[in-house]
Amino acid sequence: MQISIIATGKTNAVWIKTGIEEYAKRMNRYGRFAIVETPNLKSKFAKADSKRVMKEEAILQAKALEGIDYLVLLDEHGKEYTSIGLSNQIQKLQLNSILKTSIVR
Repeated sequence: MQISIIATGKTNAVWIKTGIEEYAKRMNRYGRFAIVETPNLKSKFAKADSKRVMKEEAILQAKALEGIDYLVLLDEHGKEYTSIGLSNQIQKLQLNSILKTSIVR
């Protein structure tokens, strides 16, 4: 199973980078794991309206999603999982032979 997290923008916060590295180490025990960062286009389109920025970012995200078998979207208004709940969901996907899963935040 390949799990990818697709995130818009890069983080400069050291504590977040450290957390990502630790998470990646843990996840690699269970299958292939990758974090894909698409560019944050707000600065490139500084004078553009937010709809245009979101449209351009969506194009980049769509390219990162090519070949994905199953998609999980993280949304602050969506269903909330505990760590164990999320791991149970991932385990179900593994048991159902879902090969490539992407999580978009």
